[in-house]
Amino acid sequence: MDKTELIKRLEELGIGLERFTVQITNYVHTWTEAYELIVSVIAPNLGGVTLYHIGSTAIPGSIAKPIIDIGIAYNDTLTFKQNILALESLGFTCKGEQGVEGRCFFTYYNDNERFDYIHVHAYKQGDSKLRKHIQFRDAHIQNQELLIEYNSLKQGLVASGVSRQDYPAAKAAYIQRILSSTS
Repeated sequence: MDKTELIKRLEELGIGLERFTVQITNYVHTWTEAYELIVSVIAPNLGGVTLYHIGSTAIPGSIAKPIIDIGIAYNDTLTFKQNILALESLGFTCKGEQGVEGRCFFTYYNDNERFDYIHVHAYKQGDSKLRKHIQFRDAHIQNQELLIEYNSLKQGLVASGVSRQDYPAAKAAYIQRILSSTS
């Protein structure tokens, strides 16, 4: 599947957000299908990795930016360097650590880079930051009260006009509180 076809299919599944904007939408079951579609495209090109659906699109009932977040755990750095080239050949843009030590971050834009569809967060196997993504996801899947609280926080941030750049930092205290209470 080429990039144009993948983007068309992702848009049909409700995925895609104009860059530099913050928009959240109610959970739709097609987000899981979008994740599985992405995995079917990228997994055959990668070696020595485990893939995870992370972020709010992985949490049924969550309000989320319509961008699929994928966690990648890789076993060895040398092999992962080959995977970086493979992801880039599929149309991903490698952004480096992007302020998170030990992470290799990728985005998947449309051709004019106006819309964003996929974020990949790659970490060495066993990195605590990837475990925290999974822990946070699982806490919200298992606890509806937490999910309601998190959805409310995100709705409030969007209503306040928070920028896309400030959106992650505005959620940081909540995320840290949840991770501290569930570890």
